[in-house]
Amino acid sequence: MVTLRPQDEGPVAIALAVATIVQRGGLAIFPTDTVYGIGCDPTWERSVERIFEAKGRPRSKPLSLHFASVVELLEYAAGNELADRAASAFLPGPLTLIVRRPSKVAEFVTGGLETLGLRAPKHALCQTILRYCGPIAATSANHSGEPAYAGTGAVTELPPADVFTDITADHATGNSKQKSLHAEGHVIVHETHPAATPGAKGGDLAQRPSTLTCDRLDVDGLKKIYYATGNMHFTQEGGREATSDSAVLDDAAHHLHMEGHVHVRNGDQFIDGDVLDYDTQSGELDANGNVTITAPVETAAPGPPGSPAPKKRKRVF
Repeated sequence: MVTLRPQDEGPVAIALAVATIVQRGGLAIFPTDTVYGIGCDPTWERSVERIFEAKGRPRSKPLSLHFASVVELLEYAAGNELADRAASAFLPGPLTLIVRRPSKVAEFVTGGLETLGLRAPKHALCQTILRYCGPIAATSANHSGEPAYAGTGAVTELPPADVFTDITADHATGNSKQKSLHAEGHVIVHETHPAATPGAKGGDLAQRPSTLTCDRLDVDGLKKIYYATGNMHFTQEGGREATSDSAVLDDAAHHLHMEGHVHVRNGDQFIDGDVLDYDTQSGELDANGNVTITAPVETAAPGPPGSPAPKKRKRVF
């Protein structure tokens, strides 16, 4: 099995390599916004059969189609107003739409069922891969009945495939009883939360997917606390992004404490400081030590004809 890693290859190079294998009938294990998936070209019956064999999966359990975009997904649900509304509200994201199987999708993909699952993952690398070789017929990358692979288990326990896109750390050790983990290298933690329910407060940012990357990570799984050091980079859906030398993320308390060369982007506002605390649920910030906040200011009204155009300025406070 060929292993591709973002720290060695760029996303387009990875996507092209995966596409070459998938388009020749191969199986690919790839990351999504939930767990890793194992997939193939949905037009290759033998490839679909190989997925069932590799997982030990009953033939009656269908595969879902994964798409790079919502627009492409909706082409497989033409005329379905409910699917269109659901996709507009919740996709891309960790949601599978169940629609009537269109005639262009073979029965062997759905296990003989007249319905079809459609996915549009909200994961940048996954979207790039699907853009080059999608749609892909896929299911979770695990042996049937075993826990789905999310990047923290043993790679040797994955079902056999032809190519594996691995976005986990270079080196990791852990204690399953204490639920602890130490990882070094290009460490990525992707946290996907359930979509907000209708009527939920729009300001609850904890419902939004977030990603933390760093050079070294220690995890206290019992308390759900992440200790990140070296090139910490935190992103949260909605335009919020932060970098620092080190950070402690308390997932249960929705609290991110950052120290050393802290830089935060919140939409078109930028905050720099030595120490910064961020509430990942409410979005509130508490900064300490040499704090600078930069925000755009509207340009002044034009002056009389012939006068120089006003310059754009930024307000720093």
